Amino acid sequence: MTSSAPCAVTHQAGRLDKGGLVTRAPSADDVRGVTVTVTEPGRERIAAPLRPAVPRRRR
Repeated sequence: MTSSAPCAVTHQAGRLDKGGLVTRAPSADDVRGVTVTVTEPGRERIAAPLRPAVPRRRR
């Protein structure tokens, strides 16, 4: 994992949130933190490049 400046992570999380790919909620453990959760559309976006381009043929 690479390290990023907190402001960069906040910016990226905001863009993903606006795009509907994640949700953000206040952290239950730390008043300064935010919990970011991947939404179903976000999961689909992540999985899309992992799917084969051509469906496999059954034998």
